[in-house]
Amino acid sequence: MKRLCLLTLLCFVAPAAATYTTQDLLRMTQESLRANWQENTATVQGVGRISQEGVQGVLLARRAALADAGRGLLFLREQLRSSGRRGTRLSGHVPPLRLLSESVRDGLYFVEVETALSTLLGERGQSTLSGIQSLRLEED
Repeated sequence: MKRLCLLTLLCFVAPAAATYTTQDLLRMTQESLRANWQENTATVQGVGRISQEGVQGVLLARRAALADAGRGLLFLREQLRSSGRRGTRLSGHVPPLRLLSESVRDGLYFVEVETALSTLLGERGQSTLSGIQSLRLEED
């Protein structure tokens, strides 16, 4: 019911006059990438452009924002695995996401999602997290 009310309200929002390039949207996503090793979370904000009025436009923008968030998580994974090497091709499975927030501003649909960092990184990530936890225990 809550989601239905949100979508109903968003349907009356017309796309704003502000225009953003694809590079602007990519930059917004990359600036929101966060990896929290202590809490084992990876967080990212996805952005989708509302290109038409009505329910369908909002739903398409939401879908684009979720896809962008998934791409952002894959980018974060590759950055962590490759020590910041650039020019990497992104591919792989996006782990289950937890939706933290949704909003509309300036004709753009934003979603913020998180997932377990160990799941995002796979087996390598779990061994890294185990090492960090054992180091923390030794420090105490």
